[in-house]
Amino acid sequence: MTTNEIIAEFAAAHDAAKDNPALLIKDSGKYTSICVERMKRVELADQALFTISNWPDLPVEAKKFFQAHEDRGCSSCRYAACGAIHPECDTKIKRWFQARDALVEYGLKL
Repeated sequence: MTTNEIIAEFAAAHDAAKDNPALLIKDSGKYTSICVERMKRVELADQALFTISNWPDLPVEAKKFFQAHEDRGCSSCRYAACGAIHPECDTKIKRWFQARDALVEYGLKL
């Protein structure tokens, strides 16, 4: 696969899964087969994306995503149910989400 194909699949997978939380609420918190299939697709797309992290000539959006991923705060803050504990981590986590969203937006245009 080419860089653009990998990024496009990453974007499509994340875009398709964006309403999973609403589906979980609607279905009383039960994981439906639709949610599971979408998350499998996201997992595969994420794995493929990270295989290209060191490829030359990545688009700026991908470079920013990988940079944000490398410095996305401590694990305690990333996995805290109540949100980030450290203000610095909160900023880094928000930057990661912004970079991911920008990469998805870019990938949907490919």
